[in-house]
Order: sequence, then C-alpha cells, then structure tokens
Amino acid sequence: MRSAAEIIDLWPSRADLARDLDVSYQTVSKWRLRRSIPPVYWKRLLISASTHAIPNVTAMALVDAHAGSPQGEVLAETLPVAPPIKADGHFTRYRHLARPRFKSISDVNAHLATLRDE
Repeated sequence: MRSAAEIIDLWPSRADLARDLDVSYQTVSKWRLRRSIPPVYWKRLLISASTHAIPNVTAMALVDAHAGSPQGEVLAETLPVAPPIKADGHFTRYRHLARPRFKSISDVNAHLATLRDE
C-alpha cells in the first residue's frame, strides 16, 4: 500500500469505516483527501480491518503510508525563496504603512482635529 487513501479505499464504503471508527463520513473523506489518518485512530482501524477480514492493513502499512514518499514530499529546492529584508529594523518591510511622526504637540492636535472633521 502506498497511501492512506488506498487504505481507506479497502473498506466497502467510507461510511462503513466511519461507523467502525466512530467518526463522521466527512471526517473519513477529509482523511482521504489529505492522504493521512490520524495516529489516534490507527488501533481502531486495525481492529476494524481484522474484523472485516480486510487484507494488508497492518501497523507497518500505516507507518509506511504516512512516512512519505519522494513523490509526495515537497523538496526544499522547490519552495519559493523570500526576498532578503534589509537589516534596518524588525518592521522595515511595513514602513509604507507607518503613520507620520509628529514633531510637536501642536502637530498631534492638528492631526486629531483633522480626523474629527472627517
């Protein structure tokens, strides 16, 4: 088995698996889309597989399905690189959003009066 989606597909339906694991149908569908089954459900999944005589569902199969493969992994070389930030300060890239700096209390009062008039 290669993925968690393939393990999920071994059950007659997602509803059957959801009932066995005591989760909703939507939860199982999301697991299938994500290709990941949370480890907290692995024990119940193994019990359900043995109850329904579903072959090839073992703890090792679950581990292998979640260990990742070269096809599913995102390689570091393919990730976008953020542009370098100047070392002027922590919020340098947000400088254009900064409010004007006031040089005196009269500048502050004038600014407040303008805001009240708006």
